[in-house]
Amino acid sequence: MRRRVAAIVCLLSGLVLLVPSTARGECDGPFASFQNAAPTARRIVIGQVVASLPGPPESDGRTSRFTLQGWSVLDSDQPTVVDVRDLISQPCAGYIMARPGDRIAIAFEGHDFTPRIVVNAVAWVEGAPPPFDGIESTNVGAIYALLGRVPPVLATPATPEPPAGNPSSDGRIWLAVALLAAVVFLGTVAWRRRARR
Repeated sequence: MRRRVAAIVCLLSGLVLLVPSTARGECDGPFASFQNAAPTARRIVIGQVVASLPGPPESDGRTSRFTLQGWSVLDSDQPTVVDVRDLISQPCAGYIMARPGDRIAIAFEGHDFTPRIVVNAVAWVEGAPPPFDGIESTNVGAIYALLGRVPPVLATPATPEPPAGNPSSDGRIWLAVALLAAVVFLGTVAWRRRARR
């Protein structure tokens, strides 16, 4: 009898180990905080999502596979392009997702939570973030303040310089040229008339 009970207990224990844990299926923890992760991040990229990459899009146009074009904050603000593919925020949260046109910042391999774990955190600089717990909105100045740095002066498109000289002097020059041409023309006409006589 004892052997049968022991065998049943062992069999049931083995079945329990084979069945997936409900805790694993319900693992929907918050996204990592960008504010907490940025100071310890290995890399921070700020930029605009310029394209979706092939992959499963969400119903609202967001995808976990996209191209981010901007600059790398910790690499002397050097321009960079990053293809983000299924980047998980933390082991018990979903992928970082965005859509073309969003301006975001990603802190790669920073630390958050207690006990501290390695995370990837995202914050929205422009556009509407997805409605997931833990995703923050920020701005470029606040990101640099977290790092104790001054934000870069971003290049703006060059505006063409106005032509040399002021418009009134240019008008006078053209008037003088027109008058000179008129005097030469009239002088030529008068000279030809005199030559015919």
